[in-house]
Amino acid sequence: EVASALRYSVSKNTWTAIASMPVPTAGSSAAFGADGKIYVVGGVSGGVTINVVQVYDPVANSWTISTPLPEGLSAAEMSVDSLGRLIVMGGMDVNGYDVADVWRSQRLGTPDSPPVLTQFPGTNAAYGVTYTSSISATGNPQPVYVLVSGPTNMTVDYFSGQITWTPSGADQIGAIPITIAATNYAGAANWTFIINVTPPPPAAPTNVVVASETETSVTLSWDPESPLVGPVTYTVYERHVAYKTPAHYVAVSSNLPSTSVTIGGLAVGSTHTYAVAAVAATGTSLRSRDITITTLKPQPAANLRVTALTSSTTSLAWDPSPGPVPIAYYSLVDEIYTGAITNTLEANLTGITSTSITFTGQTPGTTHYYFLYAHDASGNSSTADILQTYNPVPTPAALAPVIAPSVAGGFTFTVQANAVQTMLIQATTNLANPASWVIIATNPPSSSAFSFTDTNAALYPVRFYRTVAP
Repeated sequence: EVASALRYSVSKNTWTAIASMPVPTAGSSAAFGADGKIYVVGGVSGGVTINVVQVYDPVANSWTISTPLPEGLSAAEMSVDSLGRLIVMGGMDVNGYDVADVWRSQRLGTPDSPPVLTQFPGTNAAYGVTYTSSISATGNPQPVYVLVSGPTNMTVDYFSGQITWTPSGADQIGAIPITIAATNYAGAANWTFIINVTPPPPAAPTNVVVASETETSVTLSWDPESPLVGPVTYTVYERHVAYKTPAHYVAVSSNLPSTSVTIGGLAVGSTHTYAVAAVAATGTSLRSRDITITTLKPQPAANLRVTALTSSTTSLAWDPSPGPVPIAYYSLVDEIYTGAITNTLEANLTGITSTSITFTGQTPGTTHYYFLYAHDASGNSSTADILQTYNPVPTPAALAPVIAPSVAGGFTFTVQANAVQTMLIQATTNLANPASWVIIATNPPSSSAFSFTDTNAALYPVRFYRTVAP
């Protein structure tokens, strides 16, 4: 690549050296401009495709460097249109690819004039949303645009003046100062302005959980909003469902400055569904996912059972209520089954602080339903633990010996009662003495049939047995 230039005389048919170009090139393009100057554009210099525009003044026999091409080009075509503007078409770019780009210059022969701003950018933006606007200016040559100062991720198109920016980061919220320069060879014009960036809108709160609950209240908590949103308050809604109408939400607590709330005045053991929304200067978020809670209530006692049962007595026992609500006392209702529909109230006891009780004086042959309730100190009641029993009519049980080896010469026999009840096993060695019968075992009311082994049988030459259904 060389910088030499030669001028040809048609009349003399000779070549004469003229002033050399500032930049040596090969593969450049040239055209004679309407202003009487010759324009040499692009080419390859030092093995690199360049965008340099070199201008030769035949009168002064001198070269100057003018506004560069928007891209490096070699082997392009060049011409002049009817308005005296230079047209550069096609060529090969800096990567060696053929291009279809067409570039047009200003009108030549028109005096240079400094930029005059004619269009100004918008001044409002939203965080996380791409801001696009433009700045424009007139002037000769056509001004180009440069971002003098502004946020790091803002760009200004050098030729069109289009501004592109997506505000991100805490330092890009609020009033952001910007300065853009429109410049050409005749001068420059700066435009300084402020873009007001609104914070991002609040998002629906997440991780809504039950922090604690009691019989009449619940405390909810949730994750805070992003600090980028700015000052935030929260509103808690309760979901209501009515028959044949859509569900709707009613605010139960508003303007909450923190990420928790305690809702009181609830019914014991009642179920409620809540959702939370965040409120900021930029608007109200969507509601969080629903959370359904049930307030605490006394839990019923466990394992209500019969420990002894006769024709006229019933002994009951139960395991304490498992909590978590502390139980102050129990109440017990005894109803006698009297028919398919109605029962007769036999007893209604309250203030029971132990875990067992015995009923006496009951009528043989009656069915009883026992309803056991657990109560807290405020009198709130659990659901009932229900047990059905039957006080049998005293009927002799059947005995049947079992011939089988037993420990220490014991004697084994089976007992078959007419009902599930407590059975007394008695023995004597003298049938002639009614007072000689002694109780040697008491069978709990777990079954109507059981086996009994008298391990002391070998101590007696003869022993008699009987069962008594009390």
